[in-house]
Amino acid sequence: MTFITIALKRVSDFFEYIASLLAKISVAVMIVVVILAVICRYIFKYPLPWADELALFMLLWSTFLGASLSIKKSEMIAATFLLDRLQGKGRLLADITIQILVLVLTIILFVYGFKWIMAPNTVSATSSALRIPMWIPYLIFPITMAFITVFSFEKIILRLSSK
Repeated sequence: MTFITIALKRVSDFFEYIASLLAKISVAVMIVVVILAVICRYIFKYPLPWADELALFMLLWSTFLGASLSIKKSEMIAATFLLDRLQGKGRLLADITIQILVLVLTIILFVYGFKWIMAPNTVSATSSALRIPMWIPYLIFPITMAFITVFSFEKIILRLSSK
């Protein structure tokens, strides 16, 4: 393995660790908030106005983080009936082409996601119940696109070096 491959693997593994940690925290917060909201609403007869919004934001974060982790671990849903028929260099070429397409798409989505978050209407918007800036919950989109970009780039390099 070359220095670039080792460095890329370390960055990718670090991103995987961060994504996994954030996903676990998001799910845990979501579970606690939903349980607390149910208890407050039905036992104490006092609904928490912010609970639904926070649970929704945590669902958003855990979904995007889970999607990026599925790319890293090659556990995403795929229709592989055509790929399964390929052998040798054809399979390698198809795998690399798919990863290049994923890489290009996530780079585009990262750039436009970042522009969206930095847009004046997004920066100035606040959530209705929590009153937090909306760029905070929306930040997960470019973050996970950056993660997926690194994961896809790592897969391309590993496939090219394994031939």
